[in-house]
Amino acid sequence: MLLGDVRRAVRRYRMLDPGDLVVVAVSGGSDSVALLYALRILGREQGLKLHAAHLNHGIRGQEADADEALVRDLAERAGVHLSVERLEGESLLRGAGLEARARRARYEFLHRVATRLGAGKIATGHTRDDQAETVLLRLLRGSGSRGLAGILPLRSDGVVRPLIFASREKVLAFLQTAGLAFREDRTNADLRFLRNRVRHEVLPLLRAIAPRVDERLARLADALRADAGFLDAETDRVLGERGGWQRRVRGEGRELLMDRAFLRMLPEALRRRTILRVLAEMGAPSDRAAAAVAAIEEHLAGDFRDGVRPGGIDLRGGGRIAWESSGLRAGSSRIEVSPFDLPLLLPGETRIPDGSALCLEIVAGSSDAVVFGPKRRNLCTAVFDADAIRGPLRVRSWRAGDRFRPRGFGHRRKVQDLLTEGRIPREVRNGVPLVVMEDEILWVAGIRESEVGAPTQGTARLLILRHVGAESSGTMDDECP
Repeated sequence: MLLGDVRRAVRRYRMLDPGDLVVVAVSGGSDSVALLYALRILGREQGLKLHAAHLNHGIRGQEADADEALVRDLAERAGVHLSVERLEGESLLRGAGLEARARRARYEFLHRVATRLGAGKIATGHTRDDQAETVLLRLLRGSGSRGLAGILPLRSDGVVRPLIFASREKVLAFLQTAGLAFREDRTNADLRFLRNRVRHEVLPLLRAIAPRVDERLARLADALRADAGFLDAETDRVLGERGGWQRRVRGEGRELLMDRAFLRMLPEALRRRTILRVLAEMGAPSDRAAAAVAAIEEHLAGDFRDGVRPGGIDLRGGGRIAWESSGLRAGSSRIEVSPFDLPLLLPGETRIPDGSALCLEIVAGSSDAVVFGPKRRNLCTAVFDADAIRGPLRVRSWRAGDRFRPRGFGHRRKVQDLLTEGRIPREVRNGVPLVVMEDEILWVAGIRESEVGAPTQGTARLLILRHVGAESSGTMDDECP
């Protein structure tokens, strides 16, 4: 039964704790409707508090409006409060990558709702079928073990997938038994999208050969996720400290030098992970990482008794990995970030040089849940008392001598010390955004907020800041959506 699968997933991955406030993503499709009502039942058993959230992308016209109407009706029948937001669909339709932009918009919306409410968890309706599709898609794209680990049942930013053990067949049976209506998105049948071709063409063929293929692909993802976790921990150990290239891998301004003998000594799996970490640190494009690792492996397998022949590989964006007698030298134009100082738009979005953005908004209402709720945000979000913030705000890079009063410390700290403790590489520290009010630092993004402007139980309006889409600053790790 579906409820048994949900209870098993929640228990195995420790997704939810009694009393949790959970934002439930409800699109109106079968999976999300089943998720809402399954969690409603589980909530009575475990004392969960639910809040539904629906994003109308504005892409499908009347169909999208009908989805929204159904979700409103379902939430009311379930006795669950609902947040709805509507987008102007034209903004998502511009250019390629519609699916990725729509997905990003959904998660940004869900995190905004969670931040406003002080919810520690966001539940989405990904099923075992979705997991099987994802593993196959990533296999087709040549992903490594991390990619083949598939959809994470529990993410570090609080996103959970309680239906991850449930098949779509069980979802439909649950809805039929409960007499629950749902909507079908006609774009799910559009075979121009690769995922739909895997869903409607590839998986049915595989099920005809191996009826339990979905279950086996899910088990594969679980096993590879465990392996990836172990290898990541071993890579951290090899590098000494994540982001701080000590002894064997050391930063030299805009370059990184890797010791050839040391790399050759490592087991292949650990060596590949170490190289990938270095490539990521220097800002190498992810779609070139596999080719770069293969080229480096081929180089390391060579015979160096007669010396090292000059050579190397070029990476898109101006990066290069060169073979030298002392080792492998990796250089990238993206490592060193120039200082910046920009006015912040309030409300609105301000782009900074590394391509990420600071998003600011003011929301009305009591701050009790946001400030004092469990795990009310991730490190990419900061919350202040809007009425305590005076004058224009700016975003700038770190400067020597910067100090501020981190929330919870009770005294002033050097920003440089916090960046060191946060394992931010020296080469990219200029890319870490600091939000300032005159000479007072309010937030070191991804690290700490200031005591200045901290919300209290009497706060009437909240200023919410989010650091979105950073790829090279080093501040946004797995903590960010």
